[in-house]
Amino acid sequence: QEHNIYNFTETTPQKSIKQSTSKILNPTKLKKQKGITAIEKPIILQKRLPKVGKKSKFIRIPWTEEQKAITKKYFQKHILLRKPPKKGECEDFLVKNQILMSGFPWRKVKTFVYNLYKDL
Repeated sequence: QEHNIYNFTETTPQKSIKQSTSKILNPTKLKKQKGITAIEKPIILQKRLPKVGKKSKFIRIPWTEEQKAITKKYFQKHILLRKPPKKGECEDFLVKNQILMSGFPWRKVKTFVYNLYKDL
Protein backbone atom coordinates (compact mmCIF):
# COMPACT_ATOMS: atom_id res chain seq x y z
CA GLN A 1 0.00 0.00 0.00
CA GLU A 2 1.21 3.44 -0.91
CA HIS A 3 1.39 5.98 1.78
CA ASN A 4 -0.30 9.27 0.95
CA ILE A 5 1.88 12.13 2.10
CA TYR A 6 -0.83 14.78 1.89
CA ASN A 7 -3.58 12.72 3.58
CA PHE A 8 -6.03 13.17 0.68
CA THR A 9 -8.65 10.57 0.07
CA GLU A 10 -9.04 9.54 -3.54
CA THR A 11 -12.82 9.48 -3.77
CA THR A 12 -14.73 11.38 -6.40
CA PRO A 13 -17.28 13.79 -5.00
CA GLN A 14 -20.62 12.41 -6.25
CA LYS A 15 -22.68 15.50 -5.43
CA SER A 16 -20.59 17.85 -7.56
CA ILE A 17 -20.86 15.56 -10.61
CA LYS A 18 -24.65 15.38 -10.28
CA GLN A 19 -24.88 19.14 -9.92
CA SER A 20 -22.72 19.81 -12.96
CA THR A 21 -24.78 17.47 -15.17
CA SER A 22 -28.03 18.92 -13.89
CA LYS A 23 -26.79 22.38 -14.81
CA ILE A 24 -26.08 21.25 -18.37
CA LEU A 25 -29.48 19.57 -18.71
CA ASN A 26 -31.46 22.39 -17.09
CA PRO A 27 -33.70 23.69 -19.94
CA THR A 28 -34.25 27.13 -18.42
CA LYS A 29 -30.59 28.14 -18.56
CA LEU A 30 -29.51 26.62 -21.87
CA LYS A 31 -28.92 29.94 -23.58
CA LYS A 32 -26.48 31.18 -20.95
CA GLN A 33 -24.41 28.01 -20.68
CA LYS A 34 -21.68 26.95 -23.05
CA GLY A 35 -21.83 23.23 -22.20
CA ILE A 36 -24.80 22.30 -24.40
CA THR A 37 -24.51 18.82 -25.82
CA ALA A 38 -25.11 17.93 -29.46
CA ILE A 39 -28.30 16.09 -28.51
CA GLU A 40 -29.81 19.21 -26.93
CA LYS A 41 -29.07 21.59 -29.83
CA PRO A 42 -31.95 20.49 -32.10
CA ILE A 43 -34.37 21.03 -29.22
CA ILE A 44 -33.19 24.62 -28.83
CA LEU A 45 -33.46 25.27 -32.58
CA GLN A 46 -37.00 23.93 -32.64
CA LYS A 47 -38.01 26.42 -29.97
CA ARG A 48 -36.68 29.35 -32.02
CA LEU A 49 -38.25 28.39 -35.36
CA PRO A 50 -42.03 28.25 -34.84
CA LYS A 51 -43.40 30.28 -37.75
CA VAL A 52 -46.98 29.26 -38.23
CA GLY A 53 -48.48 29.69 -41.70
CA LYS A 54 -47.55 32.21 -44.36
CA LYS A 55 -49.78 34.97 -45.62
CA SER A 56 -51.13 34.44 -49.08
CA LYS A 57 -50.01 36.83 -51.81
CA PHE A 58 -51.97 40.04 -52.16
CA ILE A 59 -54.09 40.11 -55.29
CA ARG A 60 -54.17 43.57 -56.84
CA ILE A 61 -57.57 44.66 -58.15
CA PRO A 62 -57.30 47.78 -60.32
CA TRP A 63 -59.71 50.70 -59.79
CA THR A 64 -62.21 51.37 -62.55
CA GLU A 65 -62.61 54.93 -63.87
CA GLU A 66 -66.09 55.10 -62.33
CA GLN A 67 -64.76 54.14 -58.88
CA LYS A 68 -62.00 56.74 -59.15
CA ALA A 69 -64.45 59.48 -60.18
CA ILE A 70 -66.89 58.76 -57.32
CA THR A 71 -64.07 58.64 -54.77
CA LYS A 72 -62.53 61.93 -56.00
CA LYS A 73 -65.91 63.67 -55.89
CA TYR A 74 -66.79 62.37 -52.42
CA PHE A 75 -63.40 63.28 -50.88
CA GLN A 76 -62.85 66.65 -52.68
CA LYS A 77 -62.53 68.53 -49.40
CA HIS A 78 -59.92 66.09 -48.08
CA ILE A 79 -57.88 66.37 -51.26
CA LEU A 80 -57.93 70.21 -51.16
CA LEU A 81 -57.01 70.29 -47.45
CA ARG A 82 -54.45 67.52 -47.96
CA LYS A 83 -55.88 65.45 -45.11
CA PRO A 84 -56.44 61.71 -45.33
CA PRO A 85 -59.98 60.58 -44.53
CA LYS A 86 -60.59 58.87 -41.21
CA LYS A 87 -61.79 55.32 -40.82
CA GLY A 88 -65.40 56.31 -40.16
CA GLU A 89 -65.50 58.59 -43.21
CA CYS A 90 -64.15 55.83 -45.44
CA GLU A 91 -66.66 53.34 -44.06
CA ASP A 92 -69.52 55.82 -44.63
CA PHE A 93 -68.37 56.21 -48.23
CA LEU A 94 -68.25 52.44 -48.70
CA VAL A 95 -71.76 52.03 -47.24
CA LYS A 96 -73.20 54.74 -49.52
CA ASN A 97 -71.54 53.23 -52.59
CA GLN A 98 -71.94 49.54 -51.85
CA ILE A 99 -72.71 48.56 -55.43
CA LEU A 100 -69.47 49.93 -56.91
CA MET A 101 -67.20 49.54 -53.90
CA SER A 102 -68.20 46.07 -52.70
CA GLY A 103 -65.33 44.19 -51.09
CA PHE A 104 -63.09 47.25 -50.74
CA PRO A 105 -61.40 47.66 -47.36
CA TRP A 106 -61.49 51.17 -45.88
CA ARG A 107 -57.68 51.34 -45.89
CA LYS A 108 -57.61 51.00 -49.66
CA VAL A 109 -59.91 54.04 -50.01
CA LYS A 110 -57.80 56.05 -47.57
CA THR A 111 -54.60 55.17 -49.43
CA PHE A 112 -56.15 56.12 -52.78
CA VAL A 113 -57.18 59.56 -51.48
CA TYR A 114 -53.76 60.08 -49.88
CA ASN A 115 -52.00 59.21 -53.14
CA LEU A 116 -54.22 61.69 -55.03
CA TYR A 117 -53.10 64.73 -53.05
CA LYS A 118 -49.57 63.49 -52.41
CA ASP A 119 -48.68 63.83 -56.08
CA LEU A 120 -50.05 67.40 -56.36
